[in-house]
Amino acid sequence: MWIRKLRCSCGCHFVRYKWRTNKGGTEIYGYTCENQKRVADVKFLQKHGIDTSGYCNVKSICEWKLKMMADKIISELLNDKDDVITETIRLINKCVKEMPQREEEDKSEENKNKIIALKNKKNVLLTYLLDGTITKEAFNIKSVELDEEIKKLEEMPKYQQPKKRFRI
Repeated sequence: MWIRKLRCSCGCHFVRYKWRTNKGGTEIYGYTCENQKRVADVKFLQKHGIDTSGYCNVKSICEWKLKMMADKIISELLNDKDDVITETIRLINKCVKEMPQREEEDKSEENKNKIIALKNKKNVLLTYLLDGTITKEAFNIKSVELDEEIKKLEEMPKYQQPKKRFRI
């Protein structure tokens, strides 16, 4: 949970590691800056004469301290519920964007695609008739069915005024 929330003063995120194990076998975790994890220890760098500028020297944090801080912050926030609710509503209103609903447009596009597919089927039927694969009677029956389906799709209402919906 904390890995995505914590940011170091150098800008890197924190990584979790095993801090220690209790006598009962419970593992305790800590968090350290990713920059420290990637780069060698500062003492090693200094010993070998390597430049240490840009090295992060923020201390690791034990998980129980983070939990304690979170509990304290949450309990302080929940003391004044009305302000929390008001602030939450304000933030939601700030982040909400009006967005037109595209379902009708999608249906219209879907109908166009269906009409094209039906017309292609009709062309295939004509090819079969000319090849002698099907009879003229079978062609006429199937052609009438396809024409009726095309007519139904073409008579459906076109894209209407979009309804509004919200996206956060």
